[in-house]
Amino acid sequence: MTGRTLLDLPPQRLVDGERFAAGRFRYGVPDPNLDAPAGRLKQWHYVAWTTPEWMLVTAVVDVGYLGNLFGYFLEFSDPQRIWQVEALSPLARAVSVALSSLAGTTRWHTPTESVEITGESGVDGAGHWHVQLDLPLQSGGEIRRLQADFTVQGGEALALAWPLLGRHRVYTHKEAAQVAQGTVTIGEKTWKASGLATLDWTRGYHLHRTEWLWASLAAQLPGGDTVGLNLSALVYDDQRGASQENALWWQGHVWPLAGVRFELPLEPECEPWHIVSQQPGELDLRFEPWGARRQNLNLLAIVSRYVQPYGRFFGTLRPPGSDAVLTLAGAVGVTEQHLARW
Repeated sequence: MTGRTLLDLPPQRLVDGERFAAGRFRYGVPDPNLDAPAGRLKQWHYVAWTTPEWMLVTAVVDVGYLGNLFGYFLEFSDPQRIWQVEALSPLARAVSVALSSLAGTTRWHTPTESVEITGESGVDGAGHWHVQLDLPLQSGGEIRRLQADFTVQGGEALALAWPLLGRHRVYTHKEAAQVAQGTVTIGEKTWKASGLATLDWTRGYHLHRTEWLWASLAAQLPGGDTVGLNLSALVYDDQRGASQENALWWQGHVWPLAGVRFELPLEPECEPWHIVSQQPGELDLRFEPWGARRQNLNLLAIVSRYVQPYGRFFGTLRPPGSDAVLTLAGAVGVTEQHLARW
């Protein structure tokens, strides 16, 4: 399962009797059926939309006995001011996660917050998503209503079915730098925009103690090419310590990458990160945060210590098997450090 290859044709189902279809696939699995004890299945649906002017992020999370919604909007002309929302739902009553990344609707619904992310797949296996948001965002005590309606046209993915210890199994579908179009209104200001989207649909029977480091971006280079990245460490690592979900999206294709090493500063919310490939010369990035979203929960059954800095990436990438060198000079994205007991 390790190496640089992706299987073009995913299975229809992940679990068939005792067989688990572990592997990395270029398109999402239609039926990611995973068996887990009651309350142990963890699911989330994350979407980020980046344009030259702003970034919009939203996520719906279901950990069985708790639901979590977060979202934020950031204008690059004032990157120190973030508009954000966070809400919890006991027993995840406000949450329903789509049956798969390619079919059905992920919802968060309360009297004050609404999220709907509806997916479907085309004949080529690529996904297509329609996102609708109606959320109260806060910044410095001020509240503004955000309403968004946009579509994401997916393409090649990195879909990973990965066995953890014993019967612990996880499935994740990642895409980056896919075309997104639609409208966003916050307060009295409306944008009709086209940009690039990043998606993360994950379902898993995770270990009781789960920790990960993550980096994600979607950007357009000066020459017009689009580039997307998904990098992680600690949770999907093989025996050599190389995460199996590391990937580059470039020229309409996905390129699996080697493992990376995250070098974190003492203050990861405000000081630069360094991310370097285990494959010499493949990737060398510096991430400079503007700010961060944080969460620190201790609810007995669940502990979550989480920071997601947002900011700019600088450095170089070399697509495997290519002589090209891609230079990032301020590409906007996020990093993440998360420790959970759930």
